[in-house]
Amino acid sequence: RMFLSCSDDKTVGLWDVRRADKKVRSLVGHRNWVKSIEYCNNIHLLITTGFDDTIRLWDLNEFSAGAVESKVVMRVQFVSRVVLSPDSSQLAISSMIGMLAIIKNLDLRSLEADFCDFSISNCWRAHLNGDDSCLNGEHFLRRRNKLKLCFDFLPEMNPWSMSSLQMHPEGQFVLTRFSSNKSDTEWTALHIIDETLAKDEQPKLYRYIEEPNKEKEYIKEMCFSHDGR
Repeated sequence: RMFLSCSDDKTVGLWDVRRADKKVRSLVGHRNWVKSIEYCNNIHLLITTGFDDTIRLWDLNEFSAGAVESKVVMRVQFVSRVVLSPDSSQLAISSMIGMLAIIKNLDLRSLEADFCDFSISNCWRAHLNGDDSCLNGEHFLRRRNKLKLCFDFLPEMNPWSMSSLQMHPEGQFVLTRFSSNKSDTEWTALHIIDETLAKDEQPKLYRYIEEPNKEKEYIKEMCFSHDGR
């Protein structure tokens, strides 16, 4: 009966499909445009990202009690999108600076505690500068909320403005659409994130498409079919 929307007016809108001419409520918390929204069915939590560099959780179980407040659970510089796997066991995160991260064995309620002292963005930048020391840290080794970063983009891809992100219906692949940092080429990339299929613990680039960018910074949206083929 209900659906949610995110908006450049910094709010998340709650709507009733039977009376869609007016929002039931606006959820206020982000300090800049809200760019993606996902709903975790099994624990009734809403997860959003905004151009305020935050990933926030909203507990809709509190809706009937009054105001729904958000909690900042992660800070990711230039974060653009998050997407949940259908079973809510994985979370993919993309950013406008070309970062792609996967969190395995996801526990949304523990994200804040597990990442309060760690910057995914800084780790990403360190790797690009040849420093992989952070990859040996506990965030990459533990079981709960285990972090994976996708580094195996082709050199000519030089990912930038990664603002389109989708998860395979069975959680086996992540699909991204992005421009190169010169904005002259657009790429569609498919990464294997299922460790059994990849035959490795690290995400692997599986397929990609290169196309000329006919309009600067124009990124197309994508989706999987229901069977993932």
